Amino acid sequence: MGNTADVSVCGDPCLIEIAQRKIADLEHKWSRFLESSDISRLNNAHGATIRVAPETITLVQYLISAQHITHGAFDPTMLPVLIDLGYQTSFTQPEHVSTCTSNPNWSLPVSSIQIDKHANTVSMPVGITLDPGGLGKGLAADIVAQLLMSEGAQGVCISLGGDIRCTGQSPSGDVWTLPIESPSGERQQQATFSSGAIATSSVRAKTWTKQTNQLHHVIDPQTRQPLSTSGLHAVQSTAIANEAVWAEVFSTAVLVRDSAIAFPLCDAHNIAAQITYSDGTTFENSLWKEFV
Repeated sequence: MGNTADVSVCGDPCLIEIAQRKIADLEHKWSRFLESSDISRLNNAHGATIRVAPETITLVQYLISAQHITHGAFDPTMLPVLIDLGYQTSFTQPEHVSTCTSNPNWSLPVSSIQIDKHANTVSMPVGITLDPGGLGKGLAADIVAQLLMSEGAQGVCISLGGDIRCTGQSPSGDVWTLPIESPSGERQQQATFSSGAIATSSVRAKTWTKQTNQLHHVIDPQTRQPLSTSGLHAVQSTAIANEAVWAEVFSTAVLVRDSAIAFPLCDAHNIAAQITYSDGTTFENSLWKEFV
């Protein structure tokens, strides 16, 4: 899905191989950069009903829920925008290129997607496309962590593209302590929890140049353009949650909608969040102090 992975396991070293296989399996199902993936087949189905893997049914359900819960701040339909802006090729595997249907339609919410869990089929209205984006890597981290624990691991820490899920005992036998990188790359804070997840969204990650303009991958669904990086602007947001999938969703929502709008939403869903601006100032919601 255009990211790198880091897996740490307290337990049988063979569990690492299980993790590698499962991550590769989800990559082949969910990557928008692979023509044969479930996501690419759905994006090029032109309204046809497509049979997909059970994990993909789960992914699509999360994408629908994320758009609804964040009131559109997390929008999984921005793939045509990203491709038009120049983010068509995987950063980690440049031989893999995204494709999607022509004539994309942003007027329909993803709640209009039809899912049949018994038949494992998905039908998307013509013009709607899906990009698992950060949600996909967060959900993958959750799935792999749960799998390894069910296979006998004493503890697991998985980072997929920076979305981190920890569960079970840490290597020290105590709580998990994870660094929170500042926008400048310096490690200034540490988050501590017994089990949970952390994700960071940044306008300084996944950047590219198009016609001398430097662009990034965090898109404002209202303008369909990358978030502004001129003047005083939000640079980075971090969210801590029980699951990596929701840490990713809310870190994106905070960065897109800013703290005044997004923090009350985080509070309502028991998410700790922080936002950092270009002048170095930071703001946190009330739950942040419980972990940092």
